[in-house]
Amino acid sequence: MGMILGFGGRLDKNNWLNKSYEVFQKYHEKDKYDLVLGQSSAALGIIFKKHDLNIRVVSIAHGSIIGELKTYYKEVYNISDYLKTVSNTAFAIKNFFTRQREYVLGSDKIIAVSNAVKNALIDETFSPVEKVVVIHNGINPPEVEYKNTNNMRESLNLIYVGKMIKSKGVFNMIDIISDQRFANVKLIMVGDGRDFKQLESYSNSKKLTEKIVYYGNIPSEKVIPLMQRSDIFVMPTLRFEGFPMTLVEAMFAGLPVVANNMGGISDAVVNGETGFLADPANLNDFKEKLLKLVSNKELVREMGLKALERAKNEFTTDTMINKYELVFDEVLKK
Repeated sequence: MGMILGFGGRLDKNNWLNKSYEVFQKYHEKDKYDLVLGQSSAALGIIFKKHDLNIRVVSIAHGSIIGELKTYYKEVYNISDYLKTVSNTAFAIKNFFTRQREYVLGSDKIIAVSNAVKNALIDETFSPVEKVVVIHNGINPPEVEYKNTNNMRESLNLIYVGKMIKSKGVFNMIDIISDQRFANVKLIMVGDGRDFKQLESYSNSKKLTEKIVYYGNIPSEKVIPLMQRSDIFVMPTLRFEGFPMTLVEAMFAGLPVVANNMGGISDAVVNGETGFLADPANLNDFKEKLLKLVSNKELVREMGLKALERAKNEFTTDTMINKYELVFDEVLKK
């Protein structure tokens, strides 16, 4: 009975927690470590033995169990998916009461990638507020060309980068640009996913073939250059988001953002300054806020410049590393 749903896994010598600890211990004996950075619950083998090893552990959280479970439920489309929910829900419940709490409470400090993730972890694990700190992920700033509204095309290019699945709100995006008020707007769709073919068929049924360009998956180094040739970044997601890096890339490309206010998105987008946040339960709200930008090219430029400035100040790799180092110093001094 002890092994049902994996609750007794730590008793198994061949369990990956015990195996990972054994491998780490060999390295630790050769060159003593003071601190370990855990990227996921894979660090639990070390967390359980941190006192024996005489080390500190700082761990990173990109989301929470309940947030992931809610996201999964939004991807249930057919009978096969429904059947899988039984095992997935059981697995999530097990992790909710075991691994997630052991990971969070057992670490000396948790770095959450957004305030939404921080709040979710505190609610789900009853962790002390001071144990969890927010540090946003960053990227190396690309070269960005200044956008002059006088040189803007008559038609504006919207760009979406992400999975082509219903929970990302991509079908809603098709409905939005089918509105005649977006007659001079084109939509660039980058990415792939289980609903890609259905999405193409849906846009064709709306007679939007000339308004939408599907790129599929493209190399990561080509994403920002493609963004720089666009005007507005859209993120109509309907699911919890930790801290989407596509937002950061879009801001570094000098694009204002129109996004549904889900999860950690509001950590990146300042409503009314670097873009607009919309109510995910109100499609018309997203549409109206997008129209504010589409109808005002000067506002596109102003918000794009503010987005770029915010990205440079908040979301660079250097800024992220500096904040990590401060956390490491704090933990090691305890």
